Amino acid sequence: MSANPVTLFPSLPPEADRGFERRPANRSTVRLRDYLQRQSAQSLAQLKRALADSSSAASTEERGPVRLGELVVVEGLASPGEVTRALELQRAQPSRRLGELLVAEGVLDAQAVRHLLAQHLGIPAVDLARFPIDPGASSLVPEAVCRRCRILPLCIVDATLVVALVEPADKAARDAARFTAKRPVQFVIATATDLAAALDRCFGSDSDLDTAVMAAASVQDSDGDPEAPVDLTADVAGEERPVIRLVNSIIKQAVHRRASDVHIRPTARGVQLSLRIDGMMVPLRTLSRQLLAPVVARIKVMTRMDFSQRFLPQDGSARVVDGERMVDLRVSVIPTVNGESVVIRILDAEVALKSLDQVGFDADDTRVLRNMLSRSSGMVLVTGPTGSGKTTTLYAALREVLARQITVMSVENPVEYHIDGMDQISVHHDIGLTFAKALRHILRHDPDAIMVGEIRDAETAEVSLEAAMTGHLVLSTLHTNSATAAIPRLIDMGVAPYLIASTISGVVAQRLVRINCSECLASEEVSDEMRVTLGVGPHERFARGFGCDRCSGTGYLGREVMYELMPMTPALRSAIQDQAGGEELQRLALEGGMVPLPSRVLAMARERRTSLAEAFRIRIS
Repeated sequence: MSANPVTLFPSLPPEADRGFERRPANRSTVRLRDYLQRQSAQSLAQLKRALADSSSAASTEERGPVRLGELVVVEGLASPGEVTRALELQRAQPSRRLGELLVAEGVLDAQAVRHLLAQHLGIPAVDLARFPIDPGASSLVPEAVCRRCRILPLCIVDATLVVALVEPADKAARDAARFTAKRPVQFVIATATDLAAALDRCFGSDSDLDTAVMAAASVQDSDGDPEAPVDLTADVAGEERPVIRLVNSIIKQAVHRRASDVHIRPTARGVQLSLRIDGMMVPLRTLSRQLLAPVVARIKVMTRMDFSQRFLPQDGSARVVDGERMVDLRVSVIPTVNGESVVIRILDAEVALKSLDQVGFDADDTRVLRNMLSRSSGMVLVTGPTGSGKTTTLYAALREVLARQITVMSVENPVEYHIDGMDQISVHHDIGLTFAKALRHILRHDPDAIMVGEIRDAETAEVSLEAAMTGHLVLSTLHTNSATAAIPRLIDMGVAPYLIASTISGVVAQRLVRINCSECLASEEVSDEMRVTLGVGPHERFARGFGCDRCSGTGYLGREVMYELMPMTPALRSAIQDQAGGEELQRLALEGGMVPLPSRVLAMARERRTSLAEAFRIRIS
């Protein structure tokens, strides 16, 4: 989940400093341990104050070597005799640090040692259990580096990355943070326990999944309550049964890694577990074939399927809880020659439900689209292949319409996200409730706007367009490659050209384009075929990511919508009634101001934000 860098308040209200005191001038009157326990920043405001206080101090490198023995004696945390005994032990065990020996002897606790070093080095302390971590900042350093060096980026303050670390005197950790972040870095200190928990919150816990796999390998169990939401934050080492822990760990890791789907695919030798991240399949691990049956049975119990039926395809759904997040799952199970294959679609409202301004349209096209959505009648179509973000765009448009305080109803297959303020109907073909039949009944409820999940047959198309012509705003989707292709597609379904010309307000065609990972960006080798197909000159240079820990080896990190918006102009309406061909419609759409999707993607590649191979992959032929 990406986010913008955190911008801190330029000035702080008086209440922001409560509970966060300056160090007393008379240091001998206050125990350092008591003082430091009050000094861990728990908010952005407190952290900014601490960073400002430490900015005028000498840097870590300027202060010279740290003499911990002298520090603890001066601060009254240990007596000279206790330090002398620890130094004698260190001579016998030279590989151990003095601070480690003082902790082992019970003279100090680990937190006091770290905070004392931090104070000497001018590094503020942060309470990671309560501090709000910016996901955009935490993604700037690869997970592998964070775990190996015990560091974690927290936020960005005035173009400087703030990084938490456990050992303030660890030069290797500081150098790794500066090298991978490729920007100015300022360090803060955190406890090892808090930092380990924060790393798992940000990146997911592989150890949880490893533990669950090992436990489930020895015990096959599929019990569980199918009615209650599944709590993914349950203690892995607690009382949950092994297979339940395994399934929960798989889903939890998928949610934390921004996956859209989980694939559990049986093979002749094992069970391949993969995640779809940014549209690409990323292998997670291979499970024993012995785990397939109990894992599938558990998933069927969660999603209220018939777990005794193993030879027919089944669909189900469930809701899981991950902390304060509620995530919906749509599950499909089909039998194969190697066993039952499972695909779990993850529907995270925090990621998918966006406003129209957040979808990715430029300002001019957002204004045109808002004008279409402000009308009392007409149809707006969103087109593209499966996985092109049509649903996200459609829901963003619905939220725009709902802001007008009008009656909105939808018919979907299935209802993916529940939205307050509108009546949503789910299609059930097994009992005869089709899109067309539901639409006819919806019209009797006199809604102002209607959302049709997908137009896939002539009857649905005709009823939808008739509703748009008779005073309803209709939003829907089609599976076509381009905006202009939506017109001949509707005509092929049997819809009269005059009905299309008089009702459609505009068509959006879109794709999701993968964004280059900035950590592993390098020059891209481009084939002659790509250059000729995309009209690229022989001397133009492009870039792409080649895979690193941060992007899970894919070379891409995140996706961005690329689109073409075709508003219906008088010339287009006339051409549709005359049943003009696709080339003529495309020419008129370009004259009407439409920027073609391939041009947008090529411009993105020239800016090095995506690869030319990605532009070639999603081109409209």
